[in-house]
Amino acid sequence: MAQRRRKPVTRARRKPARSAGRRSGRKKSRKNEIRLFFTVLVLSLIAIWIWKPKFYVSSSDFIRQTYNNLTDKRDSRGVPVVPPVVMRTHNNYAADIDKLAAQFNLSPEYLKSPIILECSGQKDVKPRYEKHIYRYLSNVREKKLNKFENITYSHLQDATDEALKNMARSWGPFQIMGYKCILLDI
Repeated sequence: MAQRRRKPVTRARRKPARSAGRRSGRKKSRKNEIRLFFTVLVLSLIAIWIWKPKFYVSSSDFIRQTYNNLTDKRDSRGVPVVPPVVMRTHNNYAADIDKLAAQFNLSPEYLKSPIILECSGQKDVKPRYEKHIYRYLSNVREKKLNKFENITYSHLQDATDEALKNMARSWGPFQIMGYKCILLDI
């Protein structure tokens, strides 16, 4: 067999070597974009704080103002239009909320707003099971996690699976998580 002759490789035919910094340059560029984004975000928040301090009113005033904006809508004839969710919340919870608001020195709107958000003013609210919370609680009970929101092994050492499932449900019109009863001592 005759051997083939190789042609000598000239510089013109070689592929240019890939520079090592080419790829890392892209990463640096992406990091710079992220830094720029967060810098602009922080500066925007500072500007809002300086020129529009009304964004930073107390939460109670903000909620009262938002709730009143919901209920102060009027139709073309000037008749107040109240959204159904606000009416449902008022019909189902107004008496109880007014008593609690007076007892804890809060505005009733402050307590009605989370009810509107969490259960849309429904009277019969079914508990909602949250599987990821159950996993956290069972990991604390099995000492795989040190604590979960200040719930430690000492709180859960005697808890059954059914008790953990109840703690992993959110209850009532405010949808309060069951495990909160431990720290509230109720």
